[in-house]
Amino acid sequence: MSDLQIIEAKENIASSPEAVWAALLEVESWKKWWDGNELSEVTPSWGKGASLIFQPGGPSTIYDFQPGNLLDFGGTNSGMVMHRCFKLEKSSNHTAMIYSFSVTGAGPIPPSQKNEERRSMELVLQNFKKLVESSSPPSQAPVSGKDPVSPSSKKWWEFWR
Repeated sequence: MSDLQIIEAKENIASSPEAVWAALLEVESWKKWWDGNELSEVTPSWGKGASLIFQPGGPSTIYDFQPGNLLDFGGTNSGMVMHRCFKLEKSSNHTAMIYSFSVTGAGPIPPSQKNEERRSMELVLQNFKKLVESSSPPSQAPVSGKDPVSPSSKKWWEFWR
């Protein structure tokens, strides 16, 4: 019996998959849309096995990388294995970005914490959508904070230490 738990959110972005993917890989833009520690570098470069260095927080590993389609990264913490995954799906007039969070080894996630994590993920996608759909290049696009609501700074997995 697996204790795999998955939380998912989706946002339709009025832009090409190429533009969405380019914005996702722009390290500097993460501080404008990512809810959490700031991504400071990717080493050695974007690809399977590379490290994403977050400040503060340390590294995450890229588990799967399919250019133009999928970025799956994460790490381990107190016996838990966590993955965060961005997957793109092209439609006739938009690109859907699916953001999933999966964890094993955490025990059951309380419904209130699942809802909090999903809301945080939805805010990430909303901010990312604003960035990509703006007319400025991603590195210069204005994106206001974490509007409309900021999620709690305490993540659900911190309750299982």
